[in-house]
Amino acid sequence: MTAYENFQVEKTAVIQWCKDQIGGLLNSPGIAIDENKDFSELGLDSSLAVSLLIEIEQQYGVEISAEELFDNSSILAVANLILVRNGVEEK
Repeated sequence: MTAYENFQVEKTAVIQWCKDQIGGLLNSPGIAIDENKDFSELGLDSSLAVSLLIEIEQQYGVEISAEELFDNSSILAVANLILVRNGVEEK
């Protein structure tokens, strides 16, 4: 597997994990969540965002501030932050 393919596999897994977490936080597990939508469009308020940040730190060992989360307020953007902070970069 090439570095690019490995990155894509990891990115897909992080995106799915984020979707699952947000679905759980919204009490709607299994809903189709668009990874490009802004968190506010998904219904994620500040208290739910803090819960997501805690889950991210526990799962991936990555600290993301609330400000960073809302500056990168889509699942795709957060997945990229998680990967970059874990030293996984697209090659």
